[in-house]
Amino acid sequence: MTRLILLAMLMMPVTCWGQTEWLVTVRHSEIDGNTDRVFRVRATRPVKAWLRSVTPTLYVRCSTTRAPAAFIDNGTAASIESAEHLHTIRLRWDDQDADEESWSESNDGYALFSIDSKITIANILDSKKLFYEFLPFNAPGRVETNFRVAGLRGLMQRYKECSEVLAQIKSDAEQDARRADERAENARNAALPSCTTFYNNRTGVPERCKAIIELFDRLRAKCIGFYVQNGVYAPKPSYTIPADCRGWTESDFNLGETKEAAPAK
Repeated sequence: MTRLILLAMLMMPVTCWGQTEWLVTVRHSEIDGNTDRVFRVRATRPVKAWLRSVTPTLYVRCSTTRAPAAFIDNGTAASIESAEHLHTIRLRWDDQDADEESWSESNDGYALFSIDSKITIANILDSKKLFYEFLPFNAPGRVETNFRVAGLRGLMQRYKECSEVLAQIKSDAEQDARRADERAENARNAALPSCTTFYNNRTGVPERCKAIIELFDRLRAKCIGFYVQNGVYAPKPSYTIPADCRGWTESDFNLGETKEAAPAK
């Protein structure tokens, strides 16, 4: 009897602290030892389905042994679109442009699952509001509602079942940032040779060179103290110079007529 009471308590929803509408439940399997931590939030308003109104619920699931999942229980079946049981929905995160995605349906047809849940969860973590549109079965047109999704990151950080997916999302974001930096650097390097003539003469600078020159100016202001002492080109020892400031020459600082540099101490 005690075990039954304990299991019943674990299955009960828990309203989480903080300014959020997220609810949390835990499900533990004594068969395979898996533990699911499930977060859910109801839409702010119902939508009209066939013969009734329903309020969709957004779910995020962390698990000790299963892949993470993000899905929306519409409370009604979505319209039939394909033999692959995929359904077209539209999502808009905060004030960004809306995106059209294909989500797969659950066995009962009432819920739609994100095909790439990790990306969907990452978007939830970075957003305050999710706008959602889908086409219910036998409905005259598409319906839309929204979810208040702020606060999920802090809740997920409290549970060990979510540590792996949070780490994966952070790693993916860092890799995306590195790729973006590499693309920007490649673009700058490609345009650099044709922009060097405008470093000193700032008249008629092409648009493609303005950002490069601004970057050059910021770096020069950051690095000049490692190379110029009292108006004289006198580099400090290389091991004291940050990596992004190494390799500058006297001509990069436009010192004009310079005196002979004193030996670096």
